[in-house]
Amino acid sequence: MKDRRLLVFLLLPLPLAAAAEWNVATGGSPGRAGFCDVTGPDDDGLLWQGGASAVISWQPVISGETMFTARCFDISDVLHGTFIYAYDIHDGTLHWTADLPVDFPATDWRNHLSAARDTVVYASRAGNTNSSYLYALSAFDGSRIWRSEDLVDESSTEGLSFAPDGDPVVGCFGSIIRVESSDGTTVWQVPRNSPTSGGSEVAVYGDRVYGWTAGASGPTIRAFDLDDGAFLYESPPLGGGYVQQAAPFAGPDGTVYAPRSQNNATTDYLFALEDSGTGLSITWQAELGYVPFASFAVGQDGSVYCYGREGQVLRIDPSTGQVTGSSQDVGAGIGTRMAADAAGRLYVSSGSTLYAFDAALNLLWSDQVGGIDGPALACDGTMLVCGTGTEVRAYEAGSSGTGGGAEASTARGLSLLENPVTGTARFLMDIQGQEEAAIGIYGPDGRMAAMTVLPAPVAGIVEFDVSGLPDGSYTAVIFSGGEPRGSAGFVLLGP
Repeated sequence: MKDRRLLVFLLLPLPLAAAAEWNVATGGSPGRAGFCDVTGPDDDGLLWQGGASAVISWQPVISGETMFTARCFDISDVLHGTFIYAYDIHDGTLHWTADLPVDFPATDWRNHLSAARDTVVYASRAGNTNSSYLYALSAFDGSRIWRSEDLVDESSTEGLSFAPDGDPVVGCFGSIIRVESSDGTTVWQVPRNSPTSGGSEVAVYGDRVYGWTAGASGPTIRAFDLDDGAFLYESPPLGGGYVQQAAPFAGPDGTVYAPRSQNNATTDYLFALEDSGTGLSITWQAELGYVPFASFAVGQDGSVYCYGREGQVLRIDPSTGQVTGSSQDVGAGIGTRMAADAAGRLYVSSGSTLYAFDAALNLLWSDQVGGIDGPALACDGTMLVCGTGTEVRAYEAGSSGTGGGAEASTARGLSLLENPVTGTARFLMDIQGQEEAAIGIYGPDGRMAAMTVLPAPVAGIVEFDVSGLPDGSYTAVIFSGGEPRGSAGFVLLGP
């Protein structure tokens, strides 16, 4: 069907309402706080399982209806023994595989998946302290969109973050780089000495970029300006030593959390930092177990979830730093990861077990998954994890799903058929129900630039003439019943 209604151009200072999904490998979102505003699984019921065989698996990421992950099937073949895979989140259909170009045969490493957003997948052959190009691939078929102007050197456990307009922000060992999302050119690059490999990831919150920096008295967190990369200020030294292999994350109130991870009881604490606009100061610190390459979470009620020194998950009061809850021993350690949902639940992967806890850290259910990595939550509440062997699993979203009941509108979201867009944006939509739907187009500043209303139900291809908008990056959001049901980003280029 085609919608030929007149576009209504608005200049309303509305916040961008985009569906939650796990775009960033460590922590899910640009701030890496591990929270998705969706209802995750109630139990261990599976939508589907099974995928490409692997001897090493990595954290999956999600964009729209597709989950992406790197899986190593031949550890002896560094250059061609790991592929990137794209699976449908609803039924596990394998859409495509990718093997990146080898630009530096002597030093290039395995295919490394970094992040996905707005129908674009970001990957490189960095991962072994080597530098290589960042590639942008089409989420639809894995084809190459661009190769970055400059080299990146993420480790195999790290992933990039994003600016609000979709620009990748990459934490490298010796620098931080903001990359233009439309063509891969460098927006800015600033020097930054990371303490150790595995500790170079950055968190983005508001107009700030936060990352670890090595210091004579111990690592510090530095704040950089997101617009131009200028160094602004840094925290006091956060414990002595120099080893640091866990990323900072930012809570919804702007608190910056800095997890020290050095395997030393005198240094390993979770620090809470307040950004005053002119400096970073410590508000509290709590004991932290040794959890290199782990991720953390801020729950639906603001509780901070981290790891104790006896292998358990801890619930921390964000105001005081006091421990308010503790889980059973989950064997938290190297690479333990977590995700929090809108129902107050916390999902934790550790060892070969996936755990689900309530907000107070009482165990709800668990499942065995060999070599587990994840979890990652999709915009409809589906949870994805990956493991070794053929272990790729999708757990069904909870009964409350993304909201509503039997009579409410339901949606698989909004899929963009082509990107970049050269005048007419074509979307694949599926909205079933009696309430009318609408598509809003938002600019990079979060302001609505155009809207069209669609009669219910809507199923099939919808065309939206956006030729009256200036070239640039946009996000389309589908609304039904007044609520956002899905989103897709695109770049608009003149014909």
